[in-house]
Amino acid sequence: MQDPVAEIKNRLSIEDVVAPYVQMKKSGKYFKACCPFHNEKTPSFIISPDRQMAYCFGCHKGGDLFQFIQEIESVDFPKALEILAERAGLKIEEYRRSCAGGAREVKVSRDEKQ
Repeated sequence: MQDPVAEIKNRLSIEDVVAPYVQMKKSGKYFKACCPFHNEKTPSFIISPDRQMAYCFGCHKGGDLFQFIQEIESVDFPKALEILAERAGLKIEEYRRSCAGGAREVKVSRDEKQ
């Protein structure tokens, strides 16, 4: 099986991950929305399907779908991985962070519900 991060990124798009949190409007090849991280009246939160990134030009928060979930849900990377794996139809069996060097090992299996 692929790297679980790559597998999740192949199954989910940034716009699908962001859509439940903000009302997006198509603007050329991008989507625009009011930022979910701060109050604003004029949309400054841009979602780029081509780059699979979201970024706010007002508060400068953004990143890929993992960084977005970490920020919006106030969780660390392992929890964001778990949330997104569930949305992608993957089941995380094990997550370990090695103390020596911070290497990660993740075992993932496909969810049988597909």
